Amino acid sequence: MEWADSSRLQAEARRIMAELAYAEVGGGSTPILLIHGLFGSRKALVPLAQQLASQHDQLRLLLVDLPGHGDSPPMDDDATLSSLANDVLALLDDIVPSGRVDVVGHSLGGRVALALRQLAPHRVGRTTLLDMGPGRTQGIESLDALVEALADAPDLFTRRADLVDVLTAANISKPVAQALTVSLLRRAPAATPLDQLQFGWSIDRKAVCSFQARVSVDDLWAVVSVAPSEVRCIRGADSDFVTPADVDRLMQLGCQLDVIEGTGHSLHTEKPAEVAALVSAGMTGAKTDQTSARRTQQ
Repeated sequence: MEWADSSRLQAEARRIMAELAYAEVGGGSTPILLIHGLFGSRKALVPLAQQLASQHDQLRLLLVDLPGHGDSPPMDDDATLSSLANDVLALLDDIVPSGRVDVVGHSLGGRVALALRQLAPHRVGRTTLLDMGPGRTQGIESLDALVEALADAPDLFTRRADLVDVLTAANISKPVAQALTVSLLRRAPAATPLDQLQFGWSIDRKAVCSFQARVSVDDLWAVVSVAPSEVRCIRGADSDFVTPADVDRLMQLGCQLDVIEGTGHSLHTEKPAEVAALVSAGMTGAKTDQTSARRTQQ
């Protein structure tokens, strides 16, 4: 399996706002774009990408860091879902110059994927939302709690596990807390003794929290209604990110909805094989029931 990290040196990558960091998994010729969630990075999508590549050797998985996350340039003070989608489109035009590309987005990444469909429908094929609905995110209790917990978290940690302890103490689920440790980077001189190492954030938490407050009122249902058969949602049964109202509306529009039991918001890291099977089935044109949700059991 091929893993080709194409990130520029951080200083170089930050010269051009649209020059996002990305990596590739798989050596095939059929591209699929994977977009991570709020406070995450492309690293969180590696387990899912590896599962997809192992199931289908023709795939070329493209994992991108959104602005303000991972190794990509900082997020603009006035960033929007549309501006993030525009940055992703610039990257896509560079590495896959033509044709429609299927997109898989987790959480915020799903919303950016829909904004990308709106911006360039001729470039986006099947769109899979991982535990995220098209509507407003304002008022989703677990999301609000996560933003508050991360805003209040310390700047430095002795161990990555300390972040998990901080977040779980704030009632954030352990799988979500563990997934967010990818946003911590080791910050210490090379010769620092192991017992003195510290980890700091690779994201600008203030900028990202401010961004989330701005875009939480954005509604993307109109994008879905244009071609509902091309939009699907895979949700974790234990998560509240996809609301009952979202479920009803997705079903009414004829979007495919799948539910994975025994998972929460971080379904792609909790059960990457199950998520990959559903993603790849939809993207290879397998027949599915459009009128009722399919549940994947533990």
